[in-house]
Amino acid sequence: MESRQHASARAAALRAEQSRLTRLYDRLDTLREQVRASLGRIYASGEPGGTRQARVEREVSADEHARHLARLSGVEHGLCFGRIDDRDGETCYIGRIGMRDAGHDIILTDWRAPAARPFYT
Repeated sequence: MESRQHASARAAALRAEQSRLTRLYDRLDTLREQVRASLGRIYASGEPGGTRQARVEREVSADEHARHLARLSGVEHGLCFGRIDDRDGETCYIGRIGMRDAGHDIILTDWRAPAARPFYT
């Protein structure tokens, strides 16, 4: 039978993990909103006229932003699926994409990155 202290520690660990996942999904939402806003500005700048070069650049930029938004939307399910706990107590979360927080710190490591390799070995 599980001791009360062990159960309490387990519940605290689960709350911490859920909090981490919530922060990851909040960041994903923020990134999607930023890309949507950028895409909206690109479309809004699509005034008739201008040079052919300007129109092509605008179309390329809009296409890149639309693809980025699709990638961000495509990872909604299964954003984070693993973690690596190293001997120094550091934790690296592994997911379908890599993400950084607003301070540019890595908060999710892309599963294809070399840093994620220990997860698979």
